Amino acid sequence: MLDDNVQAAAAFLDAYEATGKTHWHGRAIEVMGYCLKSHIDEAGGYFDIATTNGAAYLATRAKPVQDAPTPSPNGVAALVLARLWAMTSHPEWRSQLDRQLGAFAGSARELALYGSTLLRAIDWAVHPVTRIEVVGPHGDGPACAMHLLALQTYRPRKAVVRELVDAPPDALVCIGSSCAPPVATPEKLAELLEA
Repeated sequence: MLDDNVQAAAAFLDAYEATGKTHWHGRAIEVMGYCLKSHIDEAGGYFDIATTNGAAYLATRAKPVQDAPTPSPNGVAALVLARLWAMTSHPEWRSQLDRQLGAFAGSARELALYGSTLLRAIDWAVHPVTRIEVVGPHGDGPACAMHLLALQTYRPRKAVVRELVDAPPDALVCIGSSCAPPVATPEKLAELLEA
């Protein structure tokens, strides 16, 4: 089911942001790769089931985009693609995001409240994303404190990247393509995030 896969990919990205462990990021990429191979509709969007090996209604593939009552699988897929693009800056994620949003662009207005997940993904696509990258060793210290601050601070369209390396602590905040100079303390990061 598409829903299970994209929700898992979103959870893997949450785990990656929270821990900085790259295997979570890799798992999200693997899941989205599977969705691209098994659920994709060449006309745009993703089908809810991977194959048509069923009988009657069970063989009917749909492209759910309405949030009712949970976030729609196609909306969550778009958010995952947006987050992958924000975290990596790889153009293929942006291309897939644009393709995904284009598949449902005509229906977004009609969905209104019931399309809020898809509309959130559109927000990621058209407004600058805040990317907070924290570099430094694992464990207590300034890098850990800056990472925690980055996670706790609300910013719309925020992506947190934690690089666990044996290097001096450093944090870089970029909004869209504009980046502030790197900072090395939680206090300086707080000033940047409050500005």
